[in-house]
Amino acid sequence: MNKLPVFATFREVYAGVTRHYIQLLGAAWPAVALMVAMSFAVYGYQEWSGYNDAARAFLKNPNPEDFKNLQRMTGTIPARILTWGSSIVTFAAGAVAAVRWHRFVLLGEKGFSGQPSLRRVRREDGAYVWAMIKLGLVVALWTIFGVILFAFYGSQTGLSEHLKNNGLLSTVFSLAVFAGLCGGLALILRGALVLPHAALGEGSRLGDVFGRSSGNGLRLLGLAVLLYLPFMLLIVVALLASGGSLFRLATGLTVDGLGVTWLLTSLIGTAIYFYVVMLQVTMLSVSYREIVGLPEDTRSPEVVA
Repeated sequence: MNKLPVFATFREVYAGVTRHYIQLLGAAWPAVALMVAMSFAVYGYQEWSGYNDAARAFLKNPNPEDFKNLQRMTGTIPARILTWGSSIVTFAAGAVAAVRWHRFVLLGEKGFSGQPSLRRVRREDGAYVWAMIKLGLVVALWTIFGVILFAFYGSQTGLSEHLKNNGLLSTVFSLAVFAGLCGGLALILRGALVLPHAALGEGSRLGDVFGRSSGNGLRLLGLAVLLYLPFMLLIVVALLASGGSLFRLATGLTVDGLGVTWLLTSLIGTAIYFYVVMLQVTMLSVSYREIVGLPEDTRSPEVVA
Protein backbone atom coordinates (compact mmCIF):
# COMPACT_ATOMS: atom_id res chain seq x y z
CA MET A 1 0.00 0.00 0.00
CA ASN A 2 1.57 3.28 -1.16
CA LYS A 3 1.36 6.31 1.13
CA LEU A 4 0.97 9.79 -0.33
CA PRO A 5 3.86 12.14 0.62
CA VAL A 6 1.65 15.14 1.43
CA PHE A 7 4.18 17.97 1.71
CA ALA A 8 6.31 16.81 -1.22
CA THR A 9 3.16 16.55 -3.36
CA PHE A 10 2.05 20.01 -2.23
CA ARG A 11 5.35 21.53 -3.33
CA GLU A 12 5.33 19.63 -6.63
CA VAL A 13 1.77 20.68 -7.48
CA TYR A 14 2.29 24.40 -6.83
CA ALA A 15 5.68 24.48 -8.51
CA GLY A 16 4.48 22.50 -11.52
CA VAL A 17 1.36 24.55 -12.19
CA THR A 18 3.16 27.85 -11.68
CA ARG A 19 6.04 26.86 -13.96
CA HIS A 20 3.91 25.26 -16.68
CA TYR A 21 0.80 27.45 -16.53
CA ILE A 22 1.08 28.71 -20.11
CA GLN A 23 1.92 25.23 -21.41
CA LEU A 24 -1.12 23.80 -19.65
CA LEU A 25 -3.32 26.46 -21.25
CA GLY A 26 -1.82 25.60 -24.62
CA ALA A 27 -2.42 21.89 -24.13
CA ALA A 28 -6.17 22.49 -23.85
CA TRP A 29 -6.60 25.88 -25.47
CA PRO A 30 -9.70 25.15 -27.64
CA ALA A 31 -11.62 23.90 -24.58
CA VAL A 32 -10.36 26.82 -22.50
CA ALA A 33 -11.37 29.29 -25.23
CA LEU A 34 -14.84 27.72 -25.41
CA MET A 35 -15.36 28.05 -21.64
CA VAL A 36 -14.29 31.69 -21.72
CA ALA A 37 -16.52 32.38 -24.74
CA MET A 38 -19.54 30.86 -22.98
CA SER A 39 -18.89 33.02 -19.92
CA PHE A 40 -18.81 36.18 -22.03
CA ALA A 41 -21.89 35.04 -23.97
CA VAL A 42 -23.86 34.71 -20.73
CA TYR A 43 -22.74 38.17 -19.61
CA GLY A 44 -23.65 39.63 -23.02
CA TYR A 45 -27.14 38.13 -22.79
CA GLN A 46 -27.59 39.51 -19.28
CA GLU A 47 -26.69 42.98 -20.53
CA TRP A 48 -29.00 42.67 -23.56
CA SER A 49 -31.95 41.32 -21.55
CA GLY A 50 -31.71 43.98 -18.85
CA TYR A 51 -30.85 41.46 -16.12
CA ASN A 52 -27.71 43.34 -15.14
CA ASP A 53 -29.65 46.61 -14.89
CA ALA A 54 -32.05 44.93 -12.47
CA ALA A 55 -29.13 43.45 -10.53
CA ARG A 56 -27.48 46.87 -10.26
CA ALA A 57 -30.69 48.39 -8.94
CA PHE A 58 -31.11 45.60 -6.39
CA LEU A 59 -27.50 45.86 -5.15
CA LYS A 60 -27.74 49.62 -4.75
CA ASN A 61 -31.12 49.55 -3.04
CA PRO A 62 -32.33 46.04 -2.12
CA ASN A 63 -36.12 45.70 -2.16
CA PRO A 64 -38.64 42.88 -2.79
CA GLU A 65 -39.81 44.30 -6.12
CA ASP A 66 -36.34 44.22 -7.71
CA PHE A 67 -35.76 40.75 -6.29
CA LYS A 68 -38.98 39.50 -7.90
CA ASN A 69 -37.92 41.15 -11.16
CA LEU A 70 -34.61 39.25 -11.05
CA GLN A 71 -36.45 35.98 -10.41
CA ARG A 72 -38.80 36.63 -13.32
CA MET A 73 -35.91 37.32 -15.72
CA THR A 74 -34.04 34.21 -14.56
CA GLY A 75 -37.13 32.07 -15.16
CA THR A 76 -37.70 33.05 -18.78
CA ILE A 77 -37.28 30.30 -21.39
CA PRO A 78 -34.33 31.97 -23.24
CA ALA A 79 -32.52 32.49 -19.92
CA ARG A 80 -33.07 28.86 -18.91
CA ILE A 81 -31.93 27.58 -22.30
CA LEU A 82 -28.78 29.71 -22.12
CA THR A 83 -28.08 28.68 -18.52
CA TRP A 84 -28.48 24.97 -19.17
CA GLY A 85 -26.70 25.14 -22.53
CA SER A 86 -23.80 27.06 -21.01
CA SER A 87 -23.54 24.61 -18.11
CA ILE A 88 -23.50 21.57 -20.43
CA VAL A 89 -20.97 23.07 -22.83
CA THR A 90 -18.73 24.26 -19.97
CA PHE A 91 -18.96 20.85 -18.29
CA ALA A 92 -17.96 19.00 -21.47
CA ALA A 93 -15.22 21.49 -22.35
CA GLY A 94 -13.91 21.31 -18.78
CA ALA A 95 -13.68 17.52 -19.05
CA VAL A 96 -11.80 17.76 -22.35
CA ALA A 97 -9.37 20.27 -20.84
CA ALA A 98 -8.89 18.14 -17.71
CA VAL A 99 -8.03 15.04 -19.77
CA ARG A 100 -5.29 17.00 -21.57
CA TRP A 101 -3.99 18.39 -18.27
CA HIS A 102 -3.91 14.97 -16.59
CA ARG A 103 -2.01 13.53 -19.55
CA PHE A 104 0.34 16.53 -19.67
CA VAL A 105 1.23 16.03 -16.00
CA LEU A 106 1.47 12.23 -16.08
CA LEU A 107 2.71 11.53 -19.61
CA GLY A 108 4.15 14.82 -20.84
CA GLU A 109 1.73 15.00 -23.78
CA LYS A 110 1.22 18.37 -25.43
CA GLY A 111 -2.53 17.95 -25.91
CA PHE A 112 -4.15 20.07 -28.61
CA SER A 113 -0.97 22.07 -29.14
CA GLY A 114 0.71 18.87 -30.34
CA GLN A 115 -2.09 17.70 -32.65
CA PRO A 116 -2.34 18.54 -36.35
CA SER A 117 -6.13 18.81 -36.27
CA LEU A 118 -8.48 20.42 -33.74
CA ARG A 119 -11.16 17.89 -34.71
CA ARG A 120 -9.34 15.12 -32.91
CA VAL A 121 -10.88 13.93 -29.69
CA ARG A 122 -9.95 11.02 -27.49
CA ARG A 123 -12.01 8.10 -26.32
CA GLU A 124 -10.85 9.12 -22.82
CA ASP A 125 -12.94 12.30 -23.11
CA GLY A 126 -16.17 10.29 -22.95
CA ALA A 127 -14.85 8.06 -20.18
CA TYR A 128 -13.84 11.13 -18.18
CA VAL A 129 -17.28 12.71 -18.52
CA TRP A 130 -18.89 9.45 -17.40
CA ALA A 131 -16.50 9.21 -14.45
CA MET A 132 -17.40 12.77 -13.39
CA ILE A 133 -21.11 12.00 -13.63
CA LYS A 134 -20.77 8.80 -11.59
CA LEU A 135 -18.67 10.53 -8.96
CA GLY A 136 -21.19 13.37 -8.77
CA LEU A 137 -24.07 10.91 -8.36
CA VAL A 138 -22.25 9.10 -5.56
CA VAL A 139 -21.63 12.41 -3.76
CA ALA A 140 -25.26 13.49 -4.24
CA LEU A 141 -26.64 10.17 -2.99
CA TRP A 142 -24.29 10.19 0.00
CA THR A 143 -25.37 13.74 0.87
CA ILE A 144 -29.10 12.99 0.50
CA PHE A 145 -28.77 9.82 2.59
CA GLY A 146 -26.93 11.73 5.33
CA VAL A 147 -29.53 14.51 5.42
CA ILE A 148 -32.45 12.05 5.54
CA LEU A 149 -30.78 9.96 8.25
CA PHE A 150 -30.01 13.03 10.34
CA ALA A 151 -33.55 14.41 9.94
CA PHE A 152 -35.11 11.04 10.87
CA TYR A 153 -32.85 10.56 13.89
CA GLY A 154 -33.46 14.12 15.07
CA SER A 155 -37.25 13.81 14.77
CA GLN A 156 -37.28 10.51 16.65
CA THR A 157 -35.02 11.55 19.52
CA GLY A 158 -35.83 15.25 19.92
CA LEU A 159 -32.17 16.00 19.27
CA SER A 160 -32.66 19.72 18.67
CA GLU A 161 -34.16 20.25 22.13
CA HIS A 162 -31.33 18.33 23.81
CA LEU A 163 -28.74 20.40 21.94
CA LYS A 164 -30.40 23.65 23.01
CA ASN A 165 -30.42 22.68 26.67
CA ASN A 166 -26.98 21.06 26.92
CA GLY A 167 -23.89 23.03 25.90
CA LEU A 168 -21.51 20.09 26.30
CA LEU A 169 -23.72 17.84 24.18
CA SER A 170 -23.94 20.54 21.54
CA THR A 171 -20.14 20.82 21.42
CA VAL A 172 -19.67 17.06 21.21
CA PHE A 173 -22.31 16.84 18.49
CA SER A 174 -20.65 19.63 16.49
CA LEU A 175 -17.29 17.86 16.71
CA ALA A 176 -18.92 14.59 15.63
CA VAL A 177 -20.54 16.29 12.62
CA PHE A 178 -17.20 17.88 11.69
CA ALA A 179 -15.45 14.52 11.95
CA GLY A 180 -18.16 12.94 9.81
CA LEU A 181 -17.76 15.62 7.14
CA CYS A 182 -13.99 15.17 7.10
CA GLY A 183 -14.42 11.41 6.78
CA GLY A 184 -16.91 11.84 3.95
CA LEU A 185 -14.62 14.27 2.10
CA ALA A 186 -11.72 11.86 2.52
CA LEU A 187 -13.75 9.08 0.90
CA ILE A 188 -14.82 11.39 -1.93
CA LEU A 189 -11.21 12.37 -2.63
CA ARG A 190 -10.23 8.70 -2.77
CA GLY A 191 -12.99 8.16 -5.32
CA ALA A 192 -11.87 11.25 -7.28
CA LEU A 193 -8.68 9.39 -8.23
CA VAL A 194 -10.86 7.71 -10.86
CA LEU A 195 -10.57 10.94 -12.90
CA PRO A 196 -6.87 10.63 -13.80
CA HIS A 197 -7.51 6.87 -14.08
CA ALA A 198 -10.08 7.58 -16.80
CA ALA A 199 -7.86 10.20 -18.45
CA LEU A 200 -5.18 7.54 -18.93
CA GLY A 201 -7.65 5.23 -20.64
CA GLU A 202 -7.97 2.80 -17.72
CA GLY A 203 -11.77 3.05 -17.42
CA SER A 204 -14.19 4.86 -15.13
CA ARG A 205 -14.93 2.25 -12.44
CA LEU A 206 -14.58 3.83 -9.00
CA GLY A 207 -13.72 0.44 -7.52
CA ASP A 208 -10.52 0.29 -9.61
CA VAL A 209 -8.92 3.07 -7.56
CA PHE A 210 -10.91 3.08 -4.33
CA GLY A 211 -9.46 -0.12 -2.93
CA ARG A 212 -5.93 0.75 -4.00
CA SER A 213 -6.09 4.14 -2.25
CA SER A 214 -6.90 2.66 1.16
CA GLY A 215 -5.19 4.49 4.01
CA ASN A 216 -4.75 7.70 2.00
CA GLY A 217 -8.10 9.42 2.57
CA LEU A 218 -6.93 11.76 5.33
CA ARG A 219 -3.67 12.37 3.48
CA LEU A 220 -5.63 13.48 0.41
CA LEU A 221 -7.85 15.66 2.59
CA GLY A 222 -4.80 17.26 4.20
CA LEU A 223 -3.29 17.91 0.79
CA ALA A 224 -6.52 19.55 -0.43
CA VAL A 225 -6.60 21.80 2.65
CA LEU A 226 -2.97 22.78 2.10
CA LEU A 227 -3.69 23.66 -1.53
CA TYR A 228 -6.63 25.90 -0.71
CA LEU A 229 -5.21 27.38 2.49
CA PRO A 230 -3.12 30.12 0.78
CA PHE A 231 -6.17 31.31 -1.19
CA MET A 232 -8.44 31.29 1.85
CA LEU A 233 -5.90 33.18 3.97
CA LEU A 234 -5.30 35.71 1.20
CA ILE A 235 -9.05 36.36 0.82
CA VAL A 236 -9.59 36.68 4.58
CA VAL A 237 -6.63 39.04 5.01
CA ALA A 238 -7.70 41.16 2.03
CA LEU A 239 -11.30 41.44 3.27
CA LEU A 240 -10.23 42.29 6.81
CA ALA A 241 -7.66 44.83 5.63
CA SER A 242 -10.18 46.54 3.34
CA GLY A 243 -13.03 46.48 5.85
CA GLY A 244 -15.31 44.79 3.32
CA SER A 245 -14.72 47.40 0.62
CA LEU A 246 -12.86 44.88 -1.53
CA PHE A 247 -15.95 42.66 -1.66
CA ARG A 248 -18.13 45.61 -2.67
CA LEU A 249 -15.58 46.61 -5.30
CA ALA A 250 -15.47 43.09 -6.76
CA THR A 251 -19.28 42.92 -6.81
CA GLY A 252 -19.50 46.32 -8.45
CA LEU A 253 -16.99 45.41 -11.15
CA THR A 254 -18.74 42.11 -11.82
CA VAL A 255 -22.16 43.69 -12.26
CA ASP A 256 -21.59 47.37 -12.88
CA GLY A 257 -18.11 47.42 -14.45
CA LEU A 258 -17.90 48.83 -17.96
CA GLY A 259 -15.46 48.76 -20.85
CA VAL A 260 -11.78 48.16 -20.23
CA THR A 261 -12.18 47.92 -16.44
CA TRP A 262 -14.70 45.07 -16.67
CA LEU A 263 -12.69 43.31 -19.38
CA LEU A 264 -9.43 43.42 -17.41
CA THR A 265 -11.19 42.29 -14.23
CA SER A 266 -12.84 39.41 -16.06
CA LEU A 267 -9.59 38.28 -17.66
CA ILE A 268 -7.72 38.39 -14.35
CA GLY A 269 -10.53 36.48 -12.64
CA THR A 270 -10.55 33.91 -15.45
CA ALA A 271 -6.76 33.45 -15.21
CA ILE A 272 -7.03 32.85 -11.46
CA TYR A 273 -9.94 30.43 -11.97
CA PHE A 274 -7.95 28.28 -14.41
CA TYR A 275 -4.94 28.34 -12.10
CA VAL A 276 -7.08 26.92 -9.28
CA VAL A 277 -8.59 24.29 -11.57
CA MET A 278 -5.12 23.28 -12.73
CA LEU A 279 -4.08 22.89 -9.09
CA GLN A 280 -7.00 20.50 -8.57
CA VAL A 281 -6.21 18.46 -11.68
CA THR A 282 -2.50 18.34 -10.91
CA MET A 283 -3.17 17.36 -7.30
CA LEU A 284 -5.23 14.38 -8.45
CA SER A 285 -2.67 13.49 -11.12
CA VAL A 286 0.32 13.47 -8.78
CA SER A 287 -1.69 11.73 -6.04
CA TYR A 288 -2.74 9.06 -8.53
CA ARG A 289 0.85 8.53 -9.61
CA GLU A 290 2.07 8.22 -6.01
CA ILE A 291 -0.78 6.05 -4.69
CA VAL A 292 -2.05 3.95 -7.58
CA GLY A 293 0.91 4.20 -9.93
CA LEU A 294 1.01 4.63 -13.69
CA PRO A 295 -0.10 1.65 -15.81
CA GLU A 296 2.59 -0.08 -17.82
CA ASP A 297 0.94 0.81 -21.12
CA THR A 298 -0.67 4.25 -21.08
CA ARG A 299 -0.79 4.66 -24.83
CA SER A 300 -4.33 5.12 -26.06
CA PRO A 301 -5.47 5.53 -29.68
CA GLU A 302 -7.19 8.73 -30.68
CA VAL A 303 -10.56 8.83 -32.38
CA VAL A 304 -11.18 11.30 -35.19
CA ALA A 305 -14.53 13.03 -34.72
